[in-house]
Amino acid sequence: MKKLVLLSLIPLILTSCSGSRGSNIPKGYKLFFEDNFDGTQLDKATWSYEIGNGGGWGNGEVEYYQEENAVVKDGKLHIIAKKEAAHGFEYTSARIKTVNKMKFKYGIVEAKISLPVGKAMWPAFWMMPNNSVYGGWPHSGEIDIMEANGNYEYGTSCAIHYSLPGGGHTYDTGYNNMKTRDYTSSISEYHVYKCDWSEESIAIYVDDRLIKEFPQRMWSTAGVDKEENPAAPFDQEFYVIFNLAISGNYVSGDMPKADFTSAEMVIDYLRVYTYQGE
Repeated sequence: MKKLVLLSLIPLILTSCSGSRGSNIPKGYKLFFEDNFDGTQLDKATWSYEIGNGGGWGNGEVEYYQEENAVVKDGKLHIIAKKEAAHGFEYTSARIKTVNKMKFKYGIVEAKISLPVGKAMWPAFWMMPNNSVYGGWPHSGEIDIMEANGNYEYGTSCAIHYSLPGGGHTYDTGYNNMKTRDYTSSISEYHVYKCDWSEESIAIYVDDRLIKEFPQRMWSTAGVDKEENPAAPFDQEFYVIFNLAISGNYVSGDMPKADFTSAEMVIDYLRVYTYQGE
């Protein structure tokens, strides 16, 4: 499938690396960005921290996001959810993003991640538009590469969010059941979650197994003529987000067990490849 590419004007970024490890570059692509988390802290030239609770972030989340819950050690990024009092909340965690720093339009983005198993845990690897040119959420789109409910050890989901021509929010989803693959693989083990995003489609993979393809004909945005701009709203630069939420709509409002102390989402690497032609 032919992919059209328009890159951000920012240059190729290789952050927190002691030499690039992105050697398995897909044919026709080049490595645009890589973070192997080899240092002792996040590179603030690439990453920003979300701070606070944001009124539950519109999802009923109960954690307080803070910088100290994102820890870089042993060549990995650890996002740690804890039971601890902070600013009037009982739980803390971290949410980090590359907004206004590492952003791109079309390509392959992938991350190798180990997810927490446990009640009320809601880890996510997702993307949002760097500039909401079509209006506030959901009109400018959202791409959820991976979300998981810690209650279910063998599954993850993916989704795209956008608006109907008449203005209402809608979304399409796909589900990954690890048990249909090998019957033993838990979300707590490392898996590679990948999004292949082009003008024509958005395809989500787990360990190179296609989970769901969202063709362009499925999506739309309010106030934009589909014939004139068929790829809207997924035709703009997006940025990456990692977070570990506690409770919320996705996990049916479940709260952590009484003996909960902490849980971790561990990211081994993040890579972005952009298409250069065959």
